[in-house]
Amino acid sequence: MTVCKIMVGDAASLVMLPISDEGPKDVEKMFSRFCNHLTAIKTWLEGAELYFVAKTEYKESAAGQRKLKSLQMEMAEQNTRVQMLKEEALELLRQGPRYSKTVESELSALSERWNAVVEKLKTTQTLEPVCIEVQRSVLNELRASPVNLSSTSSEADLSAIEQLEAKLRQVNKRVEALETHLDKGVELVTNDVLEESEQTIKKLSSEIEHLGLAVDQVSTDVDRAAPRLGPVPTALERLRSEAEALESKWNTVRKAAEQRRSHYQDLVVRWKLLQQQTDATVVQMVLLLRNLEHARTVQSRQKAALEQAARVGQEVSSLQQQARSLEQERGVPSAATQALLQRLLQLWNQAQGQIAVLHSPEPSCRVADSTQTEQPLAVIVDSGAVTCIPDYVAKVAKVREALLAVGRQAHAPELCGKDFEDFEKQEGILKSVKEALDALKPTVDSVKQEQAAIMQKSNDKDALEVSRAVEKMSEDWTKLKQVYADRHSRWLKTREFWQQFDSSIRGLNLWMEEIETILVQCHLPNGDLDIELSQKHQESMEKQVTEKMPHFEEVKTMTKQIMEQCSAADGVLLQQKLDTLTRRWKSIISELQSRRERLAVDNSRSEQVKEDLLELKPWLMEVDRLLSYTPNEEDDIETTKERLEQLKSCEEEIGAKRSNLLSVILGGSLVRPAEVESLEARFQKASTALPQARKTLESYIPQLTEFEEEIAAEQQRLSETRRDVEKLLAAKLLGESPPEVKLTTETSMANR
Repeated sequence: MTVCKIMVGDAASLVMLPISDEGPKDVEKMFSRFCNHLTAIKTWLEGAELYFVAKTEYKESAAGQRKLKSLQMEMAEQNTRVQMLKEEALELLRQGPRYSKTVESELSALSERWNAVVEKLKTTQTLEPVCIEVQRSVLNELRASPVNLSSTSSEADLSAIEQLEAKLRQVNKRVEALETHLDKGVELVTNDVLEESEQTIKKLSSEIEHLGLAVDQVSTDVDRAAPRLGPVPTALERLRSEAEALESKWNTVRKAAEQRRSHYQDLVVRWKLLQQQTDATVVQMVLLLRNLEHARTVQSRQKAALEQAARVGQEVSSLQQQARSLEQERGVPSAATQALLQRLLQLWNQAQGQIAVLHSPEPSCRVADSTQTEQPLAVIVDSGAVTCIPDYVAKVAKVREALLAVGRQAHAPELCGKDFEDFEKQEGILKSVKEALDALKPTVDSVKQEQAAIMQKSNDKDALEVSRAVEKMSEDWTKLKQVYADRHSRWLKTREFWQQFDSSIRGLNLWMEEIETILVQCHLPNGDLDIELSQKHQESMEKQVTEKMPHFEEVKTMTKQIMEQCSAADGVLLQQKLDTLTRRWKSIISELQSRRERLAVDNSRSEQVKEDLLELKPWLMEVDRLLSYTPNEEDDIETTKERLEQLKSCEEEIGAKRSNLLSVILGGSLVRPAEVESLEARFQKASTALPQARKTLESYIPQLTEFEEEIAAEQQRLSETRRDVEKLLAAKLLGESPPEVKLTTETSMANR
């Protein structure tokens, strides 16, 4: 049942196949069909997942057992649907990168859910019906035996019947209310398609879950009430009939609700894809407008610009077709699609105007000699420069729209996610943003240069409008460049970190292979240990292990850091690689430990281990105390500096304590394995946290020193001010002329 996992692997191998000859409409239909089948499988998975998170009482009830059997029987049918989905996914991946991102991400998420549900369905067994048969036989015997029922028992039975009937009516009303809501059809009342659709999906999922549990619970209550309602067969039959009718109605309403939810889930996927494609096309349109502008000055560029315009035009037509399809098939308001495509269509209209100019060039351009093409066309560009204020403001607005489109690309989900997730896609997007910035820079500079000439021709009101427009454009341009610079710098650091990690892990692998080779070579042909050769290499290998311990600790730390910033699938692979390295490391340590015991290198090993423990444990306790210390109000600079010196001292002893730790590890049976593991974990934490704590404290002390100096200066100023005030008050009381007082202009603390 790992077909979904195989899908992505098969799809990756088929991405490089030639693009299909199917037209845009056929591809859109294919993608729509894929989305429908995907949502159908998701709906079934959600129903199965709800069963496994339900209460134990429900799972053990008759209704719960029926649900489990139904899911197990439907599993084969769903497997066939998954196979069909695989074929559709492969067809879509052959159409190029346009759909690959959505298809691969959806299949990856579906794979985990499918495998988890199938595994649970395989391992979960239905309850044996023996107990039920025994209960029925006992009930039959009790019913056959003469039992006198008191009036109190009859009244209790009637009360239980009334309660069950009331519960049935209440649940039935909820089912009818949901049915009425579904009969109204699909209605989107706002232009925020994503928000409204996602909220509707949440409401439908919640209603399906809670209402389904309510129906199953009331059916279970009716089944459990059967033994108590034996003397009232008419009421029991009526309750069972009503419960069966409720279950039948709920099955119909549930299917309709799941179809409606699938409808909105498909709409969310298609709307997000339309948004991504629209933003990408807007960026292409901006580049097209620039190339068309250049083509007016250089005839040799006209052919390439017109070919680019044809490709972009096909993209625009495809997006318009998708928008109409969403309006007709999914009930999306036309105002929502118009708002989404508005800016794109505006830019396309501008591009069509420039294309028309290229198809009908000026006569002077036709007469000009081919070797002098650029000179007369340059005159045409100069004569066509923006001279009136409205045109200039519109030009600034167009540039801002282009900057906004590039900004959306700079904030793509891949760039806002984890550092090591979709790393290659991040590089592609950053490269695209960089190219767009380089393409827009001449336009931005040109607009700024034209501002002075425009300002001379404008009055105060127009000048203010022009100044504000250019200022906002400059602000957008600066922010966009800063966003790109920050994200690109982050990407470069991530790449550097990955290269360092890759180099470290390769070096560690190579060293392990060398050590493992030496360990194998130290055996005789019959398998016994070669004592002479082992004694020759033992000390050298122990020394190498001591030297490689920081390297191994660094690799483990870097692996964990990368796992926190990568996808789940990559995290699993990294964890497997780390587990393999850890097993090999422990195997080498174990082999060296065994050989050391056999070779009896040091007869006083026991005393040495005790000495190492006596040195290592107090150091670890001191480190734990320093790292767990919490600053308080009584701390001063001297106390803080003393703590810093203690941290530095402990950090300098890491190398020596690592040798102590290795000696303890190689001590074999002299030290309990649990104690060794505890010491290793504490040492790993200490060697990692000490440098960071020291750096933090070093940056904190200058700030504290500066703050205390400012406090002392402020206290001195207040003391002088107090003396001056006392002199003034004394002079006033004695009727003397006020003495001269030194006034301070400003204080640093007052301006804080």
